[in-house]
Amino acid sequence: MKAESQKDDWMDRAAAGHATPEERRKWLAELSDSPAEQRRLLRELALNDLLDAHRPAPPVASNFAARVLAEATRSSPGGRSKPAWTDWRQWFNTPRIAAFAVLFLAAGTGWKTLEWQHQRQIAQGAVEVGRTTTAAGLDADSLANFEVIRHLGTGPRPEDDALMIALAQ
Repeated sequence: MKAESQKDDWMDRAAAGHATPEERRKWLAELSDSPAEQRRLLRELALNDLLDAHRPAPPVASNFAARVLAEATRSSPGGRSKPAWTDWRQWFNTPRIAAFAVLFLAAGTGWKTLEWQHQRQIAQGAVEVGRTTTAAGLDADSLANFEVIRHLGTGPRPEDDALMIALAQ
């Protein structure tokens, strides 16, 4: 149990970094009987030394920030001052024209189909009106005259009253 706690102790202290040379010598002496653990300690200490080594910052020009800002604000490489979407020629390429043509044909076909359906409904309504007028004994020419339609009489008929009484029972 004691060997395990010592192992944990050097591992924790070595991982924390900033070990003194006396501590390093002590850990190496304690781990002399275990070469695998000694190699592990040496790797940990080497990693700590590498991470703790303060390398000097690379030299930077004194006007570095000004140069970066100037590059960022400079116009695009082509020297174009206006946005790319304003170039009208790029809109007229073959795939885009084909897509617009397909879209236009699909919309036109849909519109025509709806128009044909509407015309068919109107024709069916006219046929029904024609059937109704012939069944009621009316002449189709008389329906075109508004005065005739006004005098047709829309008031209740005597059989309507009888029907209402029958339905109420």
